Amino acid sequence: MAYPKYLRYLDFFGLCAFSSAAFYIWLPEGDRPEPHLDNLWGNLSTEMLGIWLGVRLIDWIIRSHESFTKTRVRTVRFMRFVEGRMHAVLDFERTHDLKGIYRELDWIMTRLPSRRRHLKLDEQRDLDAFFNKLNEILIMLPDKETVRTQLDNYDLEISDKNGIRKKLNELEALRRAAEENILEETDEDDGL
Repeated sequence: MAYPKYLRYLDFFGLCAFSSAAFYIWLPEGDRPEPHLDNLWGNLSTEMLGIWLGVRLIDWIIRSHESFTKTRVRTVRFMRFVEGRMHAVLDFERTHDLKGIYRELDWIMTRLPSRRRHLKLDEQRDLDAFFNKLNEILIMLPDKETVRTQLDNYDLEISDKNGIRKKLNELEALRRAAEENILEETDEDDGL
Protein backbone atom coordinates (compact mmCIF):
# COMPACT_ATOMS: atom_id res chain seq x y z
CA MET A 1 0.00 0.00 0.00
CA ALA A 2 1.25 3.48 -0.83
CA TYR A 3 2.39 5.83 1.89
CA PRO A 4 -0.52 8.33 2.08
CA LYS A 5 0.26 11.99 1.61
CA TYR A 6 -1.39 13.05 4.87
CA LEU A 7 0.87 10.64 6.77
CA ARG A 8 3.92 12.29 5.22
CA TYR A 9 2.84 15.61 6.67
CA LEU A 10 1.95 14.04 9.99
CA ASP A 11 5.28 12.21 10.22
CA PHE A 12 7.15 15.37 9.25
CA PHE A 13 5.41 17.05 12.20
CA GLY A 14 6.47 14.11 14.40
CA LEU A 15 10.05 14.32 13.14
CA CYS A 16 10.14 18.03 13.99
CA ALA A 17 8.72 17.29 17.45
CA PHE A 18 11.22 14.49 18.04
CA SER A 19 14.13 16.66 16.83
CA SER A 20 13.05 19.51 19.08
CA ALA A 21 12.77 17.20 22.09
CA ALA A 22 16.14 15.54 21.34
CA PHE A 23 17.80 18.92 20.88
CA TYR A 24 16.26 20.08 24.17
CA ILE A 25 17.56 17.03 26.04
CA TRP A 26 21.12 17.14 24.67
CA LEU A 27 21.64 20.90 24.71
CA PRO A 28 24.33 21.79 27.28
CA GLU A 29 23.22 23.81 30.33
CA GLY A 30 25.24 26.86 29.34
CA ASP A 31 23.56 27.14 25.95
CA ARG A 32 19.98 26.90 27.21
CA PRO A 33 17.66 29.94 27.04
CA GLU A 34 16.24 31.67 30.10
CA PRO A 35 14.36 29.34 32.50
CA HIS A 36 10.85 30.40 31.49
CA LEU A 37 11.66 29.91 27.78
CA ASP A 38 13.50 26.71 28.58
CA ASN A 39 10.40 25.30 30.31
CA LEU A 40 8.19 26.44 27.43
CA TRP A 41 10.47 24.73 24.91
CA GLY A 42 10.44 21.45 26.85
CA ASN A 43 6.67 21.50 27.36
CA LEU A 44 6.00 22.39 23.74
CA SER A 45 8.26 19.60 22.47
CA THR A 46 6.59 16.97 24.64
CA GLU A 47 3.12 18.24 23.68
CA MET A 48 4.00 17.99 20.00
CA LEU A 49 5.30 14.44 20.51
CA GLY A 50 2.13 13.51 22.38
CA ILE A 51 -0.07 14.93 19.64
CA TRP A 52 1.88 13.07 16.97
CA LEU A 53 1.71 9.75 18.85
CA GLY A 54 -2.00 10.19 19.60
CA VAL A 55 -2.95 11.01 16.02
CA ARG A 56 -0.84 8.13 14.65
CA LEU A 57 -2.45 5.69 17.11
CA ILE A 58 -5.97 6.85 16.25
CA ASP A 59 -5.17 6.67 12.53
CA TRP A 60 -3.87 3.10 12.94
CA ILE A 61 -7.03 2.07 14.84
CA ILE A 62 -9.32 3.58 12.20
CA ARG A 63 -7.40 2.04 9.29
CA SER A 64 -7.35 -1.38 10.98
CA HIS A 65 -11.10 -1.26 11.50
CA GLU A 66 -11.68 -0.21 7.88
CA SER A 67 -9.53 -3.08 6.66
CA PHE A 68 -11.39 -5.51 8.93
CA THR A 69 -14.78 -4.33 7.73
CA LYS A 70 -13.92 -4.16 4.04
CA THR A 71 -12.42 -7.64 4.04
CA ARG A 72 -15.47 -9.19 5.68
CA VAL A 73 -17.91 -7.45 3.33
CA ARG A 74 -15.85 -8.33 0.25
CA THR A 75 -15.84 -11.97 1.32
CA VAL A 76 -19.64 -11.99 1.59
CA ARG A 77 -20.04 -10.26 -1.75
CA PHE A 78 -17.68 -12.72 -3.39
CA MET A 79 -19.80 -15.61 -2.15
CA ARG A 80 -22.93 -13.95 -3.55
CA PHE A 81 -21.20 -13.34 -6.87
CA VAL A 82 -20.03 -16.93 -7.24
CA GLU A 83 -23.43 -18.29 -6.34
CA GLY A 84 -25.08 -16.03 -8.92
CA ARG A 85 -22.59 -17.10 -11.57
CA MET A 86 -23.25 -20.75 -10.76
CA HIS A 87 -26.96 -20.16 -11.38
CA ALA A 88 -26.06 -18.51 -14.72
CA VAL A 89 -23.95 -21.53 -15.67
CA LEU A 90 -26.83 -23.86 -14.95
CA ASP A 91 -29.51 -21.69 -16.59
CA PHE A 92 -27.66 -20.65 -19.75
CA GLU A 93 -24.96 -23.34 -20.05
CA ARG A 94 -22.40 -20.90 -21.47
CA THR A 95 -18.68 -21.57 -21.36
CA HIS A 96 -17.71 -17.99 -20.57
CA ASP A 97 -19.78 -18.05 -17.34
CA LEU A 98 -17.86 -21.08 -16.11
CA LYS A 99 -14.56 -19.52 -17.23
CA GLY A 100 -15.45 -16.48 -15.15
CA ILE A 101 -16.06 -18.62 -12.09
CA TYR A 102 -12.73 -20.39 -12.44
CA ARG A 103 -10.95 -17.05 -12.97
CA GLU A 104 -12.57 -15.55 -9.86
CA LEU A 105 -11.80 -18.67 -7.81
CA ASP A 106 -8.15 -18.49 -8.82
CA TRP A 107 -8.05 -14.89 -7.65
CA ILE A 108 -9.89 -15.41 -4.35
CA MET A 109 -7.70 -18.38 -3.44
CA THR A 110 -4.69 -16.07 -3.52
CA ARG A 111 -6.50 -13.55 -1.28
CA LEU A 112 -8.21 -15.99 1.08
CA PRO A 113 -5.27 -16.68 3.44
CA SER A 114 -4.89 -12.99 4.27
CA ARG A 115 -8.66 -12.55 4.60
CA ARG A 116 -9.02 -15.44 7.05
CA ARG A 117 -7.35 -13.46 9.82
CA HIS A 118 -10.34 -11.10 9.79
CA LEU A 119 -12.79 -13.96 10.34
CA LYS A 120 -13.59 -15.80 13.55
CA LEU A 121 -13.34 -19.60 13.70
CA ASP A 122 -17.06 -20.20 13.21
CA GLU A 123 -17.08 -17.81 10.25
CA GLN A 124 -14.08 -19.63 8.76
CA ARG A 125 -15.93 -22.93 9.15
CA ASP A 126 -18.95 -21.46 7.35
CA LEU A 127 -16.70 -20.20 4.56
CA ASP A 128 -15.01 -23.61 4.27
CA ALA A 129 -18.42 -25.32 4.07
CA PHE A 130 -19.38 -22.94 1.25
CA PHE A 131 -16.20 -23.68 -0.70
CA ASN A 132 -16.50 -27.44 -0.12
CA LYS A 133 -20.04 -27.42 -1.53
CA LEU A 134 -18.88 -25.26 -4.43
CA ASN A 135 -16.16 -27.81 -5.20
CA GLU A 136 -18.78 -30.59 -5.16
CA ILE A 137 -20.68 -28.68 -7.84
CA LEU A 138 -17.59 -27.89 -9.90
CA ILE A 139 -16.66 -31.58 -9.98
CA MET A 140 -19.96 -32.19 -11.79
CA LEU A 141 -19.06 -29.60 -14.45
CA PRO A 142 -16.25 -29.54 -17.04
CA ASP A 143 -12.89 -28.88 -15.40
CA LYS A 144 -10.87 -25.70 -15.69
CA GLU A 145 -8.50 -26.96 -18.40
CA THR A 146 -11.34 -28.27 -20.57
CA VAL A 147 -13.20 -24.96 -20.29
CA ARG A 148 -10.09 -22.91 -21.10
CA THR A 149 -9.70 -24.68 -24.42
CA GLN A 150 -13.33 -24.04 -25.42
CA LEU A 151 -14.53 -20.98 -27.29
CA ASP A 152 -16.66 -18.53 -25.30
CA ASN A 153 -19.74 -19.19 -27.39
CA TYR A 154 -19.45 -22.95 -26.91
CA ASP A 155 -22.37 -24.47 -25.00
CA LEU A 156 -21.58 -26.62 -22.01
CA GLU A 157 -22.80 -30.15 -21.75
CA ILE A 158 -24.37 -30.53 -18.32
CA SER A 159 -25.67 -34.02 -17.76
CA ASP A 160 -27.03 -33.91 -14.20
CA LYS A 161 -28.90 -30.60 -14.03
CA ASN A 162 -31.22 -31.76 -11.24
CA GLY A 163 -28.30 -32.92 -9.09
CA ILE A 164 -26.49 -29.62 -9.63
CA ARG A 165 -29.66 -27.64 -8.92
CA LYS A 166 -30.06 -29.50 -5.62
CA LYS A 167 -26.46 -28.77 -4.70
CA LEU A 168 -26.94 -25.12 -5.70
CA ASN A 169 -29.82 -24.87 -3.24
CA GLU A 170 -27.52 -26.30 -0.57
CA LEU A 171 -24.83 -23.80 -1.62
CA GLU A 172 -27.33 -20.96 -1.26
CA ALA A 173 -28.25 -22.12 2.24
CA LEU A 174 -24.57 -22.30 3.21
CA ARG A 175 -23.93 -18.85 1.74
CA ARG A 176 -26.86 -17.37 3.65
CA ALA A 177 -25.65 -18.91 6.92
CA ALA A 178 -22.11 -17.64 6.38
CA GLU A 179 -23.37 -14.23 5.32
CA GLU A 180 -25.60 -13.90 8.36
CA ASN A 181 -22.76 -14.97 10.64
CA ILE A 182 -20.20 -12.60 9.10
CA LEU A 183 -22.53 -9.61 8.84
CA GLU A 184 -23.74 -10.11 12.40
CA GLU A 185 -20.82 -7.98 13.61
CA THR A 186 -20.18 -5.98 10.45
CA ASP A 187 -22.52 -3.52 8.80
CA GLU A 188 -22.36 -4.13 5.08
CA ASP A 189 -22.70 -0.44 4.29
CA ASP A 190 -19.55 0.31 6.32
CA GLY A 191 -17.52 -1.90 4.01
CA LEU A 192 -17.97 0.26 0.92
